[in-house]
Amino acid sequence: MMHSFKGNILLAINECENAISSFNMALKYKENYLTEIKMSPNFKDAPNSVLTNFYNASIGSIFYSLAECKVYLGNFDDALVNINIALDLMPDLENFNK
Repeated sequence: MMHSFKGNILLAINECENAISSFNMALKYKENYLTEIKMSPNFKDAPNSVLTNFYNASIGSIFYSLAECKVYLGNFDDALVNINIALDLMPDLENFNK
């Protein structure tokens, strides 16, 4: 998920076009992320439901960040699509302001 981290750094310094590229690359390889989660010692004994929730929240966070970039760029229609995907992935996530 290094692409996601890079995207967040780029977003923080207002390089939204580059951030979008990084976030899209992270989404391209999102299936690898579930494998990484399963290999993490933090999730060694976690049930599949916990793994799935963490994975969905992580992917949802990428879509949320994409929406944020697109708002900054004035692309509100695409931002709305991305934020709705994020909400679909994280419908019950605690502390997520909907």
